[in-house]
Amino acid sequence: FHHQGSWDSEYGRFFLQWYSSLLLLHADQLLARARQTLGEAGVRLHAKLPTIHWWYNQAAHAAELTAGLYNTGSRSGYLAFCQVLSRHKVGLVLTGGEMRDCEQPSYALASPEALLLQLRATAASQQVPVTLGNLSTRFDQAALAELERKGFEPSCYRGIDLGHADGLVFGSMSDAMFEPQNWLGFKDWAGRMREHNAALAA
Repeated sequence: FHHQGSWDSEYGRFFLQWYSSLLLLHADQLLARARQTLGEAGVRLHAKLPTIHWWYNQAAHAAELTAGLYNTGSRSGYLAFCQVLSRHKVGLVLTGGEMRDCEQPSYALASPEALLLQLRATAASQQVPVTLGNLSTRFDQAALAELERKGFEPSCYRGIDLGHADGLVFGSMSDAMFEPQNWLGFKDWAGRMREHNAALAA
């Protein structure tokens, strides 16, 4: 996966396209069956895409390629996935909303913010609603504020207005959440989320 690696050869491109197309086909078939089974029940369906941000600042995006996501520095690998979601009227769940580039180790060549921008912009281009969540188990105010910002400040993505998230989820709960300082901070954050939601619904 280095800059002159076989991933960008004729065979490498063929293999990565084939590998990714199998995931797309599986998603298409699974969502079609889910929509067929639950469509009349008024159930809102969502699919979760992994936010694999390590090596995002490297041409090959090696971590994404090994997961079957054919996204590189010169190829958008998420458009086809969002087109499948749009066709089946399925929302997209993305994690990593609390993460910032400046917090990542330099050796990882990671960019959770650039990846999230790409995913949000691609979803918006296909009119796929996005629910945003956290990836790590963090309850500090910096992480909660970043998740709030990316969920509700439309132009926080490098000045590009992508609108607000369709929803926010908070996962990865642990015993640390119920430590007094963390719990009070989380309650305040949850209250602000309710206020944002009420303002949008007004």
